[in-house]
Amino acid sequence: MTLSSRNSGFVLIALFLAGFAGPRFLLAGAVQDYSGFQGGRSFTEAIPLRRGNLQIDPFRAVNIDWNQKAPHELLERAGRLAGFDELHFEAPVDDKLRGLHFYIFDPNGVGKIRLTRLEGTIRRDAVYGKIEGVPEVGDIMPGVVLVSKEPIDFEIIPLSKEAPGITFPKVEMKASESHLSGIQTLYEVRVKQTEERFIFVQWEADVECRLGCCTTNFDFYRKGEKLEHLVWLRYGCDV
Repeated sequence: MTLSSRNSGFVLIALFLAGFAGPRFLLAGAVQDYSGFQGGRSFTEAIPLRRGNLQIDPFRAVNIDWNQKAPHELLERAGRLAGFDELHFEAPVDDKLRGLHFYIFDPNGVGKIRLTRLEGTIRRDAVYGKIEGVPEVGDIMPGVVLVSKEPIDFEIIPLSKEAPGITFPKVEMKASESHLSGIQTLYEVRVKQTEERFIFVQWEADVECRLGCCTTNFDFYRKGEKLEHLVWLRYGCDV
């Protein structure tokens, strides 16, 4: 695949595997908490849904008052829910969210996401939800999401898969992990406005099942004197 720059800015979001049946799951996490837009940016992940769009978890990236989004009549029923019972609702994307810039880094490079709707969930003791959207250009696939208050221009710099001079730090996860090996896609991201640099790496599928037999494995790093691990995503896993 040809790496291409599709325009960009920053907030990374974690997407969870809703809308898929079967024993395939997502493992994802942001190593650092960027909520509140540190420097006007935040990081997370995104995954594709069966109905043909992306699902973004705003928990670490965007503050949304889900109680305000939920229909009043459903909130009144919340106290009568038992155990893991849930109520679901849809809400439109408001002007506050439309004013932010959502970018996705995937094996094809970087592109912008157009938000389509909010999907909310009501439980007895909580109201929360996800953001849904579609890439403005290109295929729908899992990736690292960057949310930014301001538009950002990126340059994508393809790197050799042999990764000369790059030492990848071990990913810190709850489960023990021998590090993935075999690079499938590797590129550097340059932020033109600030000269900040990041590294996107896609590892080969985990066919030896060292970490959940995941078919898609991404890591995203900030480049400095050492690589700073920002986001990891393991998708299509048997766990």
